[in-house]
Amino acid sequence: MKRIGINGFGRIGRCVFRNLWERGNAECVYINDPNMTIDNLIYLLKYDSVYGRFEGKVKKVGENAIQIFSENKVWNITVGTFKELYKFFAAQTEIDILVDATGNGLCAQQSWDYVEKGLKNVIVTNTFYEADFTYIGGYNDNELDSKKHKVISTSICDANATVPLLSKLLSYIGVEFCFVTTLHPWLSYQNLMDAPVKMQKQPSQSMEYFPLGRSSVNTLIPKTTTLGTVLKYVFPELEHKLSFVSFRTPTQMVASAEMSLVLSRAVNKREIIEVLQQCDQRIISLNKEDIISIDCEKQPYSSIVDLRWIDVVDRYLKLITWYDNEWGYCSRVIDLIEKL
Repeated sequence: MKRIGINGFGRIGRCVFRNLWERGNAECVYINDPNMTIDNLIYLLKYDSVYGRFEGKVKKVGENAIQIFSENKVWNITVGTFKELYKFFAAQTEIDILVDATGNGLCAQQSWDYVEKGLKNVIVTNTFYEADFTYIGGYNDNELDSKKHKVISTSICDANATVPLLSKLLSYIGVEFCFVTTLHPWLSYQNLMDAPVKMQKQPSQSMEYFPLGRSSVNTLIPKTTTLGTVLKYVFPELEHKLSFVSFRTPTQMVASAEMSLVLSRAVNKREIIEVLQQCDQRIISLNKEDIISIDCEKQPYSSIVDLRWIDVVDRYLKLITWYDNEWGYCSRVIDLIEKL
């Protein structure tokens, strides 16, 4: 069984952990986070305001060790609090794959230090263009080479939700232009009340876009999105055919993307659905029911295309998709771990 380490035990790190525990195809043996004590780590693992109580039992068994157990399995986990984990990593020889869930650009840059010290792979749960490979489930699974690709980025949740859809439309129909609007729940670095806010990828720097420092709980906050840069990277042929905007919403989970496309030829709704059915149904779900965002919470899909809201007029197409920006995204991280 693969032995997994997690660096950064925030929202994504904890979600990867829970997903790993439930899927059961690998074992977490190491957690590092310099921003919390071991007691705080145990508390945040046991109780979650989105996903509820952790289904396993959690016990502290030493000053830097915890045990996770249920009736049929036991995980013994070493806990570290290193700010620069790569400097101390020689001692962590039991790890096969490290998941860097810090969201910190400097930590991503240090990924090759782990590989040089004998680690098989590092997975960066963020956009990292210097990685050996950017893995997006349902799009480029077959291009993954675990022997060649040592440092792998899983990009961002918005890319995981939209890239598989856009790739099918490009392949089967053709795309002349694409407008994307994402609605994304608040993130932990935002404020409850108006104040300055630190950047997520570079915590030492303050955000220069001041509206993101406004209260996150009672308003929509328009902002730019890195999704545009990712899609231009994945689909260079669309570089001058993309337009993006995003809104931070006063909700805690489940994002949505609205895609308005100018296609290369006239289509009808039936043909669009047939194209979407070519997507990997384990990763892309097609919904016909009267759902709202909260109904997509803890769904393992990268994207839940809402067929009710498909609108087609000649060459013009509108798509709406939902995605649990934590659980759906982390499900692809676990898929990747299984593939390596």
